[in-house]
Amino acid sequence: MVNSLVPPTVRQARWLILGGIFALVLGVLRGYAFFAHGGLTFLMLSVLFVGIGAASIIASVLRLRLGDPPRDGDARR
Repeated sequence: MVNSLVPPTVRQARWLILGGIFALVLGVLRGYAFFAHGGLTFLMLSVLFVGIGAASIIASVLRLRLGDPPRDGDARR
């Protein structure tokens, strides 16, 4: 499942890591709101944001490890 989320370039992977961190922060804030005020909606949003954040960071790390895919004109013979 994570392979379908892998961005095509390293540059996009760096931005996706930033977005994943932002989603994790939102998830933590929603989790705090759930424990402070209650409400099933806060809990569901917390789980959703943490899941999205973790998946995007994992997919970005995969792209960073693989590097950029070779372009057509970059093939060395």
